[in-house]
Amino acid sequence: MGCGGSAAPVSASTTTAGAGINARLPAIFKILPGERLSPRAVYAPAHIPIELVLISRDGRAHHATLRTAKPRSLAVSPGARAERLIPGLPAGTYRLYVDGAPRAALHIGFGPGP
Repeated sequence: MGCGGSAAPVSASTTTAGAGINARLPAIFKILPGERLSPRAVYAPAHIPIELVLISRDGRAHHATLRTAKPRSLAVSPGARAERLIPGLPAGTYRLYVDGAPRAALHIGFGPGP
C-alpha cells in the first residue's frame, strides 16, 4: 500500500531537565470514518524521539502497532486520544497498522519529496 499524501507538520518541543534537553516530535494520526487515516505519512529526522498520537474520530475503539524492530502498540477508545513515546529511530520507513491493516507510515530520515 502506498503512503503518499501530505505530511503532517513536524515541530519540536523542548524542555530543560537538569543539565540535558529533552526533545520529541509529534506524529499525530487521526482515524476517520471508512478506516482512513489522516495524514497517511509523517516525516521526521532520524534518532529524535517521536510522540506517536492516535485519535479516534470515527466513534470506534482501535488497536495500532508501529512496526519497528521492537513493535510499539497502543489502543485508543472511541472518540479518544492515545499517545506513546517512541525512542529515536534510525532512518527507514515504519508502517502503522490499525486493527491489523497497514494504514499509514512514519518516514524517518527522509523528506516528503518534490
